[in-house]
Amino acid sequence: MDNTTFMGLLIAALAVLLTISVALLTLVIRPVINLNKDITKTNDSVDRLNSAVTNLESRVTKHGETLDNHEVEIATIKRDIKYLEGGR
Repeated sequence: MDNTTFMGLLIAALAVLLTISVALLTLVIRPVINLNKDITKTNDSVDRLNSAVTNLESRVTKHGETLDNHEVEIATIKRDIKYLEGGR
């Protein structure tokens, strides 16, 4: 094998390695990067949902306490109405 043949084979081998590298980048690394972006978006969505749930839980608790207070007031009013009607 002379120098010209060796150089030609070396250049061809480098071209094949370059093509394999680009294919590897396209087929493996790019989908992993896209997956990472999707995971980040999903995490952000979950964080927003958790924040919304926490807000709703506090509102429900507050309204539950208000309802409890109203039930006490209603019971007192019913008792007063019975007393005023003479029913004791």
